[in-house]
Amino acid sequence: MENNWEIKKTRDGIIDSCSIKFNEIEIMIHRHIHYKKDDWLCSCRGFNFSRILLKNKDIKKAQKEGLSLVRKELLKYNDIRIKIEAKILKSY
Repeated sequence: MENNWEIKKTRDGIIDSCSIKFNEIEIMIHRHIHYKKDDWLCSCRGFNFSRILLKNKDIKKAQKEGLSLVRKELLKYNDIRIKIEAKILKSY
């Protein structure tokens, strides 16, 4: 399965954010100036939540954590939930 994360990097080549879309839902794993340099946050357009602090410092683990967080919000949208679970089950 193809990895559909769009990665954005700083001028120095450091990952600054990544996002993935499932239909109308866009999930973003990103940094924020008001948080620690190694903190990853999750925001989701479609569920109107932003800057949820993630436990994981590793980008791949933060992506998986962000997907899990959104999955909890998607229980009533079964077909979208199935697509997200497929991404979670894929080993990064």
